[in-house]
Amino acid sequence: MFELTIKTQRLLLRPFRPADARRIQDLAGEREIAIMTGPSIPHPYPDGAADAWIAKQTQRRREGKSQAFAVELDGALVGSVGIDDTGKGTHFELGYWLGKPYWGRGIVSEAAAAVVEFAFGWLNQPALVAGYLADNPASGRILDKLGFVRTHTRMAFQHVRQCEVELIRLRLTKDAWAANRV
Repeated sequence: MFELTIKTQRLLLRPFRPADARRIQDLAGEREIAIMTGPSIPHPYPDGAADAWIAKQTQRRREGKSQAFAVELDGALVGSVGIDDTGKGTHFELGYWLGKPYWGRGIVSEAAAAVVEFAFGWLNQPALVAGYLADNPASGRILDKLGFVRTHTRMAFQHVRQCEVELIRLRLTKDAWAANRV
């Protein structure tokens, strides 16, 4: 893929930079963030992990396997939204996290809608998949607003909690997305 920035009404979505590492560690490192995500966000967030994650995302973007965007509000990094190759060769998966001080402002809804538009418009993806933990209904509402449809649930190990949790999986096709935009 390529370096791209997306502007929405309130947000700037841009590639991550090495200078973002400390902010990522501070925001994503909060327990409330880590317990609502899969294994990708550790808690506590170790020094150096954000630097390694940024380097990995930069490489995956160059390979066409990922597009992770730093979400900026009023010039401050507040979270992340992106798409990542599922490794199954068919669909990209939408994922996101948002720093706790910014919850409840519609930021993820706005950022995720822009990334869905990018995936279906620019990248011509046939479908996207996503998932959320059953005890995180706010994330489910975001995906519902975007038009994602539940496909199945399964149990998954959540590393921070050290237990199995219910994971709800969803899918959105390009055709369904286009039909909902009219």
